[in-house]
This record gives sequence, structure tokens and C-alpha cells, in this order.
Amino acid sequence: WNAENRWQGQSDVPLSQHGEGEALRLAARLRGVPFDRRITSDLSRTRATAAAIGGDFEPRPEWREIDLGSWSGMLHEEVQA
Repeated sequence: WNAENRWQGQSDVPLSQHGEGEALRLAARLRGVPFDRRITSDLSRTRATAAAIGGDFEPRPEWREIDLGSWSGMLHEEVQA
């Protein structure tokens, strides 16, 4: 939805192929970086990013993006109008 300029909010939109590639590149950059704790939201796109990074992540709903209500899924131009 980012590529389409859509507002996501808490919609459980999966990673696109491009997003999967970004997650793998992020994982490579973080390889060897120590973490005290790993937390992710419980949405599928964030859990997929966490899986690419590896290690034990705590999925937590309170780490979700802001709930956008009826704006969720809308194009930026639609919201602006």
C-alpha cells in the first residue's frame, strides 16, 4: 500500500515483494547487532520483517500503527479531499 500511497494504519496488509526485499536488506544490516529485547507489532507485515531479521520477537498489539478508522486503505488524495 505504501507504493500506492494508501494509508495503512492497523489494516493487516502483508509485505509486498518489494517489502520482502527491504526486510532482507534490513536483516543483513542488523546481522551481528546485539539486542536486549525484540518487540514487533502483531500485524503480518511486521511479523514478516521480524522473521527476516531472525531471533525471538515479542508480537505486541500495542505496537501497531495508529488506527486510522475509515481512512484506512484510502489513497492520500482521497483523505486530503
